[in-house]
Amino acid sequence: MAERSGSEHLIFQTAFLGDLLLGIPLFKELRRLRPNDKLTLICRKGLGDLVVRLGLVDEAIEVDKTSSASLKKAKDLVRSRQFEWLICPHQSIRSALFIASVKARVKIGYRGGLFSLVFDRRIVRPLELPEALRQLALLIPIEVGWQERLKEFADRQSLPGGQKQDGSLLEVPSWAEMTVEHLKQVRARRHSRPFGDDGLAEKSRTIWRELDLQGRPLVVLAPSSVWKTKMWKAEGFAEVARSLSRANFRVVVMGAPEEKDLCQWVATEAPGAVSIAGRCGLFESAEILAHAELLVCNDSGAMHMAAAAGVPTVSVFGPTVLEFGYRPWQTAARVVQVSRSQVPCRPCGKHGAKSCPIQTHECMQKVSAQDVVLAASSFIGINEKH
Repeated sequence: MAERSGSEHLIFQTAFLGDLLLGIPLFKELRRLRPNDKLTLICRKGLGDLVVRLGLVDEAIEVDKTSSASLKKAKDLVRSRQFEWLICPHQSIRSALFIASVKARVKIGYRGGLFSLVFDRRIVRPLELPEALRQLALLIPIEVGWQERLKEFADRQSLPGGQKQDGSLLEVPSWAEMTVEHLKQVRARRHSRPFGDDGLAEKSRTIWRELDLQGRPLVVLAPSSVWKTKMWKAEGFAEVARSLSRANFRVVVMGAPEEKDLCQWVATEAPGAVSIAGRCGLFESAEILAHAELLVCNDSGAMHMAAAAGVPTVSVFGPTVLEFGYRPWQTAARVVQVSRSQVPCRPCGKHGAKSCPIQTHECMQKVSAQDVVLAASSFIGINEKH
C-alpha cells in the first residue's frame, strides 16, 4: 500500500456490489486528482476487501446495515477524523444521518429530499446518464470541467442510459472507463505465462491450476443475482453452457456461497463444465474472471466486475431496462432482452424484486438461449462439435 502524505477524503457508498463497482471511474479520478491523499470508503459488509486489494481506496470501513451496533462502530471510527472532501453517491435518510456526524471541509451529494440538507454542495443527479457518469457528476464542485464532459456524452446518446438510436450500447469514453490496473495486468498475462497464474493471489492460483484449461479458452457463467426476478432461467444458462462446451470452451460457473446449489446444477447440466461458487472471495473471483474470453450473466454485480477486468460480456435483462442507467459500463458488451411490445409489463421496478409481481416472469422466460449464444458469438467463435 502506497504511503499517503496528503489530506484524507471519505466516500460513502453502502449500496450493493454493482453500484459500488460503477463508482470505479469516480475512485480512479479522485486518485488522479490527489495521488498523495488517502481515500477512505464506507461500504456494505463484505465489499471492502475487494476495493482495497484492487487499490481503489486505501481503507474500507464496512457496515452491516441491519445492525445499529455496526453503524455506531463505523461512526466512532471516523468521528474524530477531519476529511477534506466527503462524497456520497448513496441516497437515503440513514446515509444522511451518518454523514451529519462526520467532520469534512466540503460534503458533496445529490440534491433532493430533506436528507440532502447535510451536504454543502448539492448536485442534480443526471438521471438521463448511465450510473457511472452520475457518480462522476459529484466531482463538478471540485473540477468544473466535468459539467462539459458529461454534457458531451449526453448529447451523443440517442436514448437515456447510454444507448444509440437502435438500443445498442454507446461506446464508453476513455475518460470514464472502468478497468482496474491489477485486473488489466492479470488479463494481459493470461496467455503468456505457464498456468496464467503469475501475480495471482494464492487462492486464485490454486483454483486456476485446478481448472486445467489444456489450451481451451475460458468462458464464465454467473447465473445468479441478489434480486430473484433479475435471474434468467437456469435452463437457459445450462443450454448456453452446453453449446459452449461443445465448441471446446472451458465453462466455469461462478457465484457466491449462497448460490452454490444453482451454480452446481448449471455445471452438471453441461459436460466438462465446473462450478467454483463459494470457493473464493470477490477479489479472487475477479482474478479468475480476468482470464475469461467472455462472461454470460444477468444484470448483476458480476456484469460490473467483468467491466472492471475488461472481459467482454453478454448480460440478460428482464425486469430492468437500460434507460435506468445500470448498463454494463464497457464497450465490449451486449444486452439480450425481449422487447416491451412482447412483454408490456417491462420494466416492473428499478432494482428487480424477490418475485414477479404478476407471477409469470415472462421477461426472462421468453429470452432464448439461442439469442444469448448468438450474442456471445459476436465476441468469440462458436463452432459446436456434435
